[in-house]
Amino acid sequence: VSAGPKVVFVGLGFPKQDRLIAELRDHLPDAWFVGCGAAVAFAAGALPRAPRWMRRTGLEWVFRLAAEPTRLAGRYLAHDLPYAVLVLARGLMRRVPRR
Repeated sequence: VSAGPKVVFVGLGFPKQDRLIAELRDHLPDAWFVGCGAAVAFAAGALPRAPRWMRRTGLEWVFRLAAEPTRLAGRYLAHDLPYAVLVLARGLMRRVPRR
């Protein structure tokens, strides 16, 4: 904080990085914050990337869940899945004609 950075990259993953960014925002109001999650670990080769076909089809999360089930199961299945179902249901409700 004392260095007064203009850009801060935070690669802790959700929700840790979001909490840290929220806390740092008060101390660095002029800085840009970039939540990069696992991008740094991917770039460093510390985490394997999903096959290209899985990335292209939006299924990288399945690969990551299989690779790190204990770390990601709660996040992907308990938090993200109900949200995805809610968004899908609302989208479908808008498309159904009302009588």
